[in-house]
Amino acid sequence: MRKFTFFLALMVAMVTTAFAQDATKCYHITAKDAARGALYATAESTHLTHCGATYGNYHNRDIAVNESDANQQFAFINYDGKVYLYSIGAQKFASKDGQFVVLTTLPAGFVTLVDSDVDGYKLIMFNGENRLNFSGGYAHGVVANYETPDDGNRLQVKEIGTFDATPVIAAIEAEKVALAQAREAFNAACEGAQAILGEANLVVNSGKLPLQVTDANAAYYLWCNNPEKTEGPIENLIDGLTTDASFFHTNWHGGGETPHYLEVDLGANNELSEFTFSYHTRNRMYLADFPDEIEVLGSNEKNANFVTVYSVKSDLPQKENVAWNSDIIISDNAYRYYRFVVKAEQTFWHMAEFSISSNSVTVDEKYQAVANEVVALKNACDSHANNSNYSVAEFTAATAAINALVETIEAATVVEL
Repeated sequence: MRKFTFFLALMVAMVTTAFAQDATKCYHITAKDAARGALYATAESTHLTHCGATYGNYHNRDIAVNESDANQQFAFINYDGKVYLYSIGAQKFASKDGQFVVLTTLPAGFVTLVDSDVDGYKLIMFNGENRLNFSGGYAHGVVANYETPDDGNRLQVKEIGTFDATPVIAAIEAEKVALAQAREAFNAACEGAQAILGEANLVVNSGKLPLQVTDANAAYYLWCNNPEKTEGPIENLIDGLTTDASFFHTNWHGGGETPHYLEVDLGANNELSEFTFSYHTRNRMYLADFPDEIEVLGSNEKNANFVTVYSVKSDLPQKENVAWNSDIIISDNAYRYYRFVVKAEQTFWHMAEFSISSNSVTVDEKYQAVANEVVALKNACDSHANNSNYSVAEFTAATAAINALVETIEAATVVEL
């Protein structure tokens, strides 16, 4: 797949902007601030990061800067009239995704190489505007929206050998064919799902609950088992504001009960069995403080006998200023107390807003016995509706999930003659 010829010359000429059009070269990319290390990615990486770094925090600091390491080698691939940054170690393309740089099998975000304000150093710009920056203060070591010139985005781009891009171009074409086929299969699964949902006459009525944080003895009381005492009070979760001045933060000073969770007391005679919840991420990026997993527990006894009614362990937003909505949750029992246990990379976490909505679900008589599955099918279709950036694997997984629900519903609703 790849071939390198390393130069043994003692002197290497400074790279010019023109080389970005040449996909036959291999490069080693380091920050002007040597403590920030070298650009780095492996076959297991999901994001572009850096190694050998002692600046700010922990990003692969034990991996030495070494231009002969394939994981520290990059190429600039010219495809379809644009240039893309390609990781030779990961065998993937780098693309800006929100604040970070993700690695994708297909080229998604073009780059340009321009002179920096310091002689001998370059800037790598994503989509013509966002600088690639070696950072020390984020969950992934490279960001692409830090626009102030500094020694983290002033880069030395050093030519170290040759690279055969022919297999990469061939892989792009093959991936595009596979992606088209995966999308076609997904669309077919959705057509079958929509036919069932049309027959089921599914109706969902929803109403947001009036959560409050001032009276623990009144209904709809929301609290946290380990809130931060100095910033981000809990009332910010329900004030309707998503600005960075209004956010909730759990205790990041250590101590107290873990994991940190939110709990709501709906009050006597207000038990729920069908509901959704939603939250809005904080309008600012802070390390790894976004929720990674959420488990919802229910009980009718205060601080006792909680059972799991719902959990989400992936695909929660890791970006600032993003809204997230749960599936429609249908519990076997109605509960007064609901606990939302949040796991995050650093235990503590933050949100801008949080809400719960009650739901009532009705379906056609034929589908009443599989109402939960019908709701799950609708949720699956809705959650995959925005799929313009899906990979083959994501389309395949979504198709399998929808088809499995369709098969379950069809098997349960067969009318025997």
